[in-house]
Amino acid sequence: MDPVMAEIGPVRLWYYGLAYAIGLLTVDLWVSLKRERLGFDGRDVAEFSLLFAAGVLLGGRIFDVALYEWFYYKDHLWQIPSLWQGGMATHGVLLGAVVGTLVFCRLRDKSFLEIADELVIPGAILMALGRIGNHINGEVYGSLTDAPWAMEFPYAEGCRHPVALYDGAKNLLLVPILLGVRSINLRRNGYLPRGLLLGHFVLWYGLLRLFVDYFREYD
Repeated sequence: MDPVMAEIGPVRLWYYGLAYAIGLLTVDLWVSLKRERLGFDGRDVAEFSLLFAAGVLLGGRIFDVALYEWFYYKDHLWQIPSLWQGGMATHGVLLGAVVGTLVFCRLRDKSFLEIADELVIPGAILMALGRIGNHINGEVYGSLTDAPWAMEFPYAEGCRHPVALYDGAKNLLLVPILLGVRSINLRRNGYLPRGLLLGHFVLWYGLLRLFVDYFREYD
């Protein structure tokens, strides 16, 4: 699949960029819908969304460039800002989201755990959309297989597991898990302990990732 969605003169629109745009918009809309519960006003929502997006984009890119691909970018420094071509490390995205949220909490004197409990649900959707972008770019692929759904990738030989789609499906699976945890606790206890959903996100994201990575091939 061509990773370029459309071209308008010298400007290229990439599916990878669209995936992140929709994901960040999902976070913004979710926080806007939950602003009364979080004690946010319109300005808080806008400021948080900006800091969160900056944290995600900067964290994901810096982590990837510095730890995974510096061997390439040290000779191509001008390409570091080219986010639309891929190269966003998952660990950096998660760390950047945490840093952006912490900065907002410090500025606005808000509870990090309370906000994080709301963020993990749209955050899981953002992570899933990012994996779809990875798949379209062909930059994340699995091991060789003869499974009927195996696919060819531009940077690897043979037919391979579409592991980015596996990981995207895993991330989407977190949404009903987290909603179920919230519903059960509210029904049983009448309240949701701070940090509970964040803890479940970390647990299930990491645990299910172990099964997905069994099929992934790292360069």
